[in-house]
Amino acid sequence: MGLAQVKDLNNIQEFEFDEEVADQVETLQEKGNVKVTAIIQPEKKSSLKSEFVMAFTSNLRALAELNISQSELKVITYILEIMEYGNLISLNQSQIARDLDMKKSNMSVIFKKLTEKGVLIKEKGHLFMNSNLFAKGLNHKLNNERGENLRTAQFENDKFKRAF
Repeated sequence: MGLAQVKDLNNIQEFEFDEEVADQVETLQEKGNVKVTAIIQPEKKSSLKSEFVMAFTSNLRALAELNISQSELKVITYILEIMEYGNLISLNQSQIARDLDMKKSNMSVIFKKLTEKGVLIKEKGHLFMNSNLFAKGLNHKLNNERGENLRTAQFENDKFKRAF
């Protein structure tokens, strides 16, 4: 494997170095003081504009095999939007029913079915989205409480395997 050489600075401009840096490199090259040039600039951080959740694809496929109804899917997607980092669900069923314009009695049935299917997890007096299906936040970047919530929300069975 050979080394690539840059014969002139025209090639380097495509990397979006500012003019001052390019001029300094050219001056050093003209003097013959530089054999190899490596310019290291801070990496630009990319940030997402909207909140996100991660879906674990093998478990998502298992979710599809559970015959999730349209109403259950509507509730799942709403919960994914409003749940906290660490998968804690802070709204109660009544509020979710109002927000989705659904009957409270229907919401109770949906929550029961989603809990039986392992999508929603009741643990330590709280309700979570199963973090083996979806995770809001990266475990290593969450504070202790939210990281613990994410781990608490992991539910495994014959359909859902441990995702992290």
